[in-house]
Amino acid sequence: LRRQKTHHTLREYYSSMSSTGTPGVGTVMLAIPSKKGEFVDITTPLEKYIAETFGAEELTHAESSISKFAQIRDASVASTNAANVTEETISERHAEHMENYCRYYAAVTVFGSRFQVRDDFGLNCGKSSTTSTAANTSSEENDGEYEDEGTRTGLHLPFEWKDAFAPAGGERKIAASSSIAKEKLAMLYNLGACESALAAKSDRSTLDGLKVASAAFQRAAGDF
Repeated sequence: LRRQKTHHTLREYYSSMSSTGTPGVGTVMLAIPSKKGEFVDITTPLEKYIAETFGAEELTHAESSISKFAQIRDASVASTNAANVTEETISERHAEHMENYCRYYAAVTVFGSRFQVRDDFGLNCGKSSTTSTAANTSSEENDGEYEDEGTRTGLHLPFEWKDAFAPAGGERKIAASSSIAKEKLAMLYNLGACESALAAKSDRSTLDGLKVASAAFQRAAGDF
């Protein structure tokens, strides 16, 4: 009897959410907002570090790779600022955003294995997004710095990301760090956010749309 009542209650719930009577069609699906990155100059501090650590000749050989790495990061940052569930182009640009995130994840993984990057997550955290000028000034003051302070050694890069969520009535804050691990986590997060955006925009009134949404939400769960 209890099972019958439960089944009846669920059927009423789905019916109330969908005029077609198809479970889940009228249900509001939420997408996770992307974690938006900031365009920063990583070329200058990286060139300075290589020149002073390995010499001018090595810098000459590495210039093209440095430029490529900066371009890959800029492409991923551009995707974080473009990918939004409210945009009608999310379905068309989904593959482009996913490729940019995956390419940067791979590039920053290799980069982290070849350079000693100072992990100072939390530097300048707490700045609101409206104080980007101050954030950029602070980052510029630290560009290229590397010092021997116990575990705080190695190359410093001014990576900056905005919080994905903000308190009610508040603003997204900017967190700056030189952490390779945080860069990789940001890419994994945005992969999940992009998948959830695709799922939320899918037409779930059709069987194909339901399959697309279901698969995308499952992939998003895996990324998170």
